[in-house]
Amino acid sequence: MVDEQAHRAVVDVESGHEVFAQRGDLPLNPASNMKLVTAAASLVELGPAFTMRTAVYGQIVDGRVADLVLRGRGDPSLSFGALAELADALAARGVRAVDRVWVDGSYFDDQLLPPAFDQQPNETAAFRAAVSAVSVDQASFILRVMPARAVGQPAIVRLAGANYFQVDSQMTTSEGGAPNVIASQRPGTDGRMELTLRGSVPNGILGVSYRRRVDDPLFHAGHV
Repeated sequence: MVDEQAHRAVVDVESGHEVFAQRGDLPLNPASNMKLVTAAASLVELGPAFTMRTAVYGQIVDGRVADLVLRGRGDPSLSFGALAELADALAARGVRAVDRVWVDGSYFDDQLLPPAFDQQPNETAAFRAAVSAVSVDQASFILRVMPARAVGQPAIVRLAGANYFQVDSQMTTSEGGAPNVIASQRPGTDGRMELTLRGSVPNGILGVSYRRRVDDPLFHAGHV
C-alpha cells in the first residue's frame, strides 16, 4: 500500500539531480532532524576542541560574595552535579555566604522557545526543552513522588531547585494499586512554574519519577 501523505525525495549526491520526489516541496517542521544540522554546523564553525565553559564570577570579601554571577556558553551537559562541584569549589576558596545569584545567559539571544514550538504548545516532554546559554539537566526537571508512611497521608514531592516551582499538590498515599500521577504545569509568577499535582502513589513502593521540560531555563538554573 502506498502512503499518499508521505514525503520523499531522492537526490543524486554528486550531480545534485533530483531523481524522485513525492510532496517534496511541502514545508514541514524538521523536528529532531535539526539536531544533525546543528551538530554539523557547530563542528564546522567552532571545531571539535571548542569548550562550552560554565563558570561563576564574583568578589570574595570576608568569606561573602555579594553578587555571584553564573555565566554559561550553552553547555548541553550541565547538570545538578556540576553545579554542586562549582559550589564546593567556592567553599574551598573560603566562601561562606552569597547574597544574590545572577544568571548570565547573554551568550545566546533571548529566544528561549525553538521555532514552531507553538504547533504543540502543551507538550511538556523533556525532549522539547527551551533553549538557553545556561540550562541545567537539559532544561528539564525530575518530578519525584513518594508515598508517606501511612495510607491517606499526603504523598511526598521532591524537586531540585524547589523554589522555582509553585506547587499545588493533593497527592495522597493509597493502600495499593498502581501509581496515578496527574501533573499539569504552566508559567507562574516571577519567572517560576506553577505545578499542579493530583492522584496517588501506593504505600510500600520507593516512589515514581517523571522528567519534564522547564519553561525558563535561566530562572530554573538560578534556583538550582
